[in-house]
Amino acid sequence: MRLVILSLLTLLLTNCAGTISPPWQERVTITNDRGGVITRFVSKYKRWAAQGKLVVVDGYCASSCTTAIGIIPRHNLCVTRRAIWGFHGAWARSGFSRIELPDQTHLMTDAYTSDINAWIQSKGGLKTYKTMLLMRYPETAKYFRMCN
Repeated sequence: MRLVILSLLTLLLTNCAGTISPPWQERVTITNDRGGVITRFVSKYKRWAAQGKLVVVDGYCASSCTTAIGIIPRHNLCVTRRAIWGFHGAWARSGFSRIELPDQTHLMTDAYTSDINAWIQSKGGLKTYKTMLLMRYPETAKYFRMCN
């Protein structure tokens, strides 16, 4: 009987690989992140990736927050139906105004995976910081695994 149960459990886990996360895997949830200084996000995400954390996007993840796409391995990144990715061009403050930083935008897009870059290009690209491209459910489910 134990052998039958063990066999069934093994079969179940094998067939569900990629859709479930190990129960011992530590989760980090992103719910309302509008971004910030890119270097801080890159450092944080590299640390989470090295620690093997599961990153759950369960709300708004925009600007620098989106660098998780290129740093966190896809098998450790999942989205809920509430996930919204927000992409825009890079900018910096210059006195009281903002200036476009095309070189920094290029660095961000280089960090994204090819499928995400193709999606961004299909929406017109990241030409300016003034235009936010939003990826919402059900589109997110085409590019990322859904969290359980």
